[in-house]
Amino acid sequence: MMLPHHGALDKLKLFHLEDGGFHHQRDYKIITLNQDSIIEEIEEINDIESYGGHVRLSDFSMVFDYSTKTSVLFELVGLGGVTREIIDKFLAEKVDINAEHDRETLLSLITYQLTKVGRKTDFSPISRKYAVDPEKQDQLIDTALYLIQKKADINSISHKTGFLSLLFSIIPIEQNPYIYKKLLSDKEVISQLDLQEVDPWGRNLAHLFCKDIGEVFCSSTDPESAKIEICTILTTIIASKNTCHLNNQDRLGNTPWHYLASSITTDYVNIKTDHSFSQLKNQIGLSIKNGDGDTPLHITFTQKADPAAFYKFVLTDIYPPAEWLKCPRLGLKIKNNQHQTVLAMIIHTNSKLAASAINTYMAVVNYKIDLDDGCTFETIRSKVDTFLKGIPQIPADEIGRTKYLGEKYDSTIYDSHSSCSSLSSSSSSSIPHYFPPSFSYYPLIQGDSGITERVRTDTEYDCYSKSLLMGDNSDFTLHS
Repeated sequence: MMLPHHGALDKLKLFHLEDGGFHHQRDYKIITLNQDSIIEEIEEINDIESYGGHVRLSDFSMVFDYSTKTSVLFELVGLGGVTREIIDKFLAEKVDINAEHDRETLLSLITYQLTKVGRKTDFSPISRKYAVDPEKQDQLIDTALYLIQKKADINSISHKTGFLSLLFSIIPIEQNPYIYKKLLSDKEVISQLDLQEVDPWGRNLAHLFCKDIGEVFCSSTDPESAKIEICTILTTIIASKNTCHLNNQDRLGNTPWHYLASSITTDYVNIKTDHSFSQLKNQIGLSIKNGDGDTPLHITFTQKADPAAFYKFVLTDIYPPAEWLKCPRLGLKIKNNQHQTVLAMIIHTNSKLAASAINTYMAVVNYKIDLDDGCTFETIRSKVDTFLKGIPQIPADEIGRTKYLGEKYDSTIYDSHSSCSSLSSSSSSSIPHYFPPSFSYYPLIQGDSGITERVRTDTEYDCYSKSLLMGDNSDFTLHS
């Protein structure tokens, strides 16, 4: 890329970037310039408008008009070769760090540069289209953080072109874990986080991070530290500005929790830490429907996910067992557009592990079982199993129990609010994801803007038989 100048700086014919360094051409002779030389040239430049400056992209035979030093800074940032010292020199010349040029900001230019380089990873779902250059990636991240420390705004006026939402919607997913850690540990970045900012698909940072949790977890060699880090980052995001947008739905009607439901795995949920999201139990909308009418509790079946793991996560990290009787009831009887409830999906798929988790919860709620704070989920599941075996009318198998307990389970308090937050019927919904679907086909936007397919059944399942609930329904207290 070349920056030809005229008039007062006739000696300066052009700048040229090559392999990360700048070159200075004088009378067609190329001489490598170091950073100090670049700064000296910048000091000599008055506003380029005084000599009708132009910038020429010689490789593409394109010429652009530039009128100020701001334009030169944009050009240098777009090349990915700017250092802190060069930024300081432009700032000393009163360049507006939040200026826009051709509808781009300095941070958005760095975003595009970050799509071109990355670190070597063990897993890549698609063929790699970037250069493995961790040093260059670190330099770009450092430049972005320095601009932010100098009060570059990570948010946009329209709330649709912010730095983070754009970045995490376009960079390769396997590069996300490292960049999340680098950016979301910076105090200035954290202070600017705003849940109003969305990507082109209407996803805010909570949507994007919940989509990537599985990748963040699997990329670490220390699962316990990874889970703690995930909890810390998600808690930070949830505490952002404008938390009233926490349950916002993207263009397909998905909330962050629809994405979360597809990200939680058995390995993740089985790691014990002191972190939880119980303080957010009244803010996380698990009854909100997407365009297909699926809540996050449904989506684990309509995507290739792990229903049992997600249900256990909900019933431990969001709703601790000792608070099940105090928390809003899970919307297990909400019907999606295919007239399927969560309970019907559990029964139809014969998902015994998911049934076991939900049966434990329904038994506690149905029989008003009081739990001690110290009860673990596995302890509760074991003792509830013993309790249910004492009621002859309750089947011994998990699927039979789901049918039986589901009859008595009353979630109307929670279900009554679900319709106000659901979208109208849509022909295209579900979650952007890399995995193939598991369930009549719907187009599906993926995280990398690709298209996949989603299979759904048109059959309606009614898990509620005509059998009557029998047995002792008096209150029962269970202690660990």
